[in-house]
Amino acid sequence: MVQIEYSKKAVKYIEGLDRPTKQRIKLVLAWDSDFTKVTPSERAEL
Repeated sequence: MVQIEYSKKAVKYIEGLDRPTKQRIKLVLAWDSDFTKVTPSERAEL
């Protein structure tokens, strides 16, 4: 299972969305598995 980490700003934005939109976001992230892959140095830069 892929673990997705969001910034606090992203979490606040996502929580404000309606349920169907939240589900679409999860679907896209699950479909594009490369989206969540970053190296430790890339994570530090982000």
